[in-house]
Amino acid sequence: VRSSDTDKIGRDITRINSGARYHRNWDLMLGSQMSLEHESRLDHFFIDHDSDFDTHNTTLTHTSALTLRWPFIGRAATSMHLIEPIYQIANVEQTNTLTLPSEESTRSEFDEGNLIALSRFAAPDRIENGRRSAIGLNYNFQGAAGYEAGLTMGQINWHDTNASYSNSSGLSGSVSDVLLAAYVETPLGFNLQLRTLIGEEGRPGKSEVLSKFKYKKYGFDGRYSFLPADPVQENRDADIAEWTINQTYAAGQNWQLSNSLRYDLVRDSLATAGIGIKWDGQCSSVVFSADRRFTDLGGSPPQTTYGFSIALKGFSTGGASRAVQTSCGASK
Repeated sequence: VRSSDTDKIGRDITRINSGARYHRNWDLMLGSQMSLEHESRLDHFFIDHDSDFDTHNTTLTHTSALTLRWPFIGRAATSMHLIEPIYQIANVEQTNTLTLPSEESTRSEFDEGNLIALSRFAAPDRIENGRRSAIGLNYNFQGAAGYEAGLTMGQINWHDTNASYSNSSGLSGSVSDVLLAAYVETPLGFNLQLRTLIGEEGRPGKSEVLSKFKYKKYGFDGRYSFLPADPVQENRDADIAEWTINQTYAAGQNWQLSNSLRYDLVRDSLATAGIGIKWDGQCSSVVFSADRRFTDLGGSPPQTTYGFSIALKGFSTGGASRAVQTSCGASK
């Protein structure tokens, strides 16, 4: 609800959504599995102060999906492997196609969590119409020593071109980009996750790499991210590619040193950098930080900011602390 009553600028939207879902699994021969999902939904949208759209919009949507899985498990003395091919066919039918303003489902991301989802939109103001199929492959490795790795690949094929998704989401057109996601976890404190979308001719789309490493007093957290330009649907005029690194070091029982930096690969320059010092006592926590931004932000030139904070843990502002040798004045 917007305070303005001006046409289009003061647009107000109210929606009422109701639905029922049925889900059932079957175990078939040779270890294969089949699942059936059906959802029927009644959605009503009331739009006020916008002459481009009807005031009342109502639709009844039926979505059905049949998913087949065939997991293969291989066991050795110190490890286990799981390979699982997945295939899904789905169909969506609507009583009437809604024409609604883009308010909620403005961003849609394609990842391993929604490869076989009934919908990849954030809210019911957008619906995937028609028939589609999805194919995927899951692989998982587990070692007795604590090592674990996983891989997911997948792609979606629509019977008709789906124009509701943004060009950079990996879901536009009649065939989606190829999803590739993987992770590695080790007992040595090193973890790695990556996700990327591979488009036509092998061009990479949205990509992300996350890494974490912790060994004794030292901690490392690194991230690489890439977002292709999408000026029309995601308001991104140019590609975004950057590295982000955060490090921590426990210097003694109560002190922690930290630093961070973000490097802009498109401009080939350092974007931000910062340092921090934290003293963590039994009754309070004190943090000093200094951060430098090397690029312009809107009309703001590069600047350095300093921060200083004190949290009194007796008032539940600093959380619990590990046992230290100091005390808050109370004798033992």
